[in-house]
Amino acid sequence: MPVYVPRELIHAAGMLPVGLLGGGDQLEVIQGDAYYQSYICRIPRSTIELGLTGRLDCLDGMLFPSICDVIRNLSGMWQILFKDKYVRYIDVPQNYVDAIGGTFYIQEMQVLRDDLGKPYFVFYGTVAERVAALGIANVHLSITHDAGIAAAVVVCEA
Repeated sequence: MPVYVPRELIHAAGMLPVGLLGGGDQLEVIQGDAYYQSYICRIPRSTIELGLTGRLDCLDGMLFPSICDVIRNLSGMWQILFKDKYVRYIDVPQNYVDAIGGTFYIQEMQVLRDDLGKPYFVFYGTVAERVAALGIANVHLSITHDAGIAAAVVVCEA
């Protein structure tokens, strides 16, 4: 669901972000109605329908934005129904004061980034010994690429 989902993080993790706004009015919702009452909007009912009928099998996961309580519930249903898929509810802060909402949102994005495959190091042998001797506690890696050129920056903290 594309509203309030950080597509840039998905793309940076080497994945293709796909926006989904339910199945539209051309999809007959049969199985989805077993999970939601008929008076609930078509987005969650048709999204469940798409999943249960295998039309979303090509997706590795789903991110659900905090657009309404029904979508929050849909993310929980998705976790139960599709255990082999990555599912994350993206909570958008309601308080936009940097020290409160800003900090919360940064933490949400860091969790998502880590889930999607934050790069990390594993040290072995003499390199591990040298890292320990230098007292390095944390190693941070940033990787970027553009027009066939790749660059990496490594920061070590003692």
